[in-house]
Amino acid sequence: MKTKLKKPVMVRVGALRPHPKNDFKDIVGERWDAFLKAIKLDGVLHPIYINQKYEVLSGAQRVRACRSLGIKTIQAVVLPTMTPQEERFFIIDM
Repeated sequence: MKTKLKKPVMVRVGALRPHPKNDFKDIVGERWDAFLKAIKLDGVLHPIYINQKYEVLSGAQRVRACRSLGIKTIQAVVLPTMTPQEERFFIIDM
């Protein structure tokens, strides 16, 4: 899949949904605490990737951290329409 990615846009964290095929486990424990601390100090450094339905394909932990920290918006690249197989590949590959 070759596609030109759009520039990131700011989206409301509350509008985002988990992708049903993203079955990666959540970060927990000390790693989660360190992750939250880093985002609190430095912000979210890289945009997340979402589909047209605002389902998170890459960046679910960053979204989770924003919710936990009360951050209301996040940079996201809204990807063009993809097949379910392309979305699944994107989730695994990122």
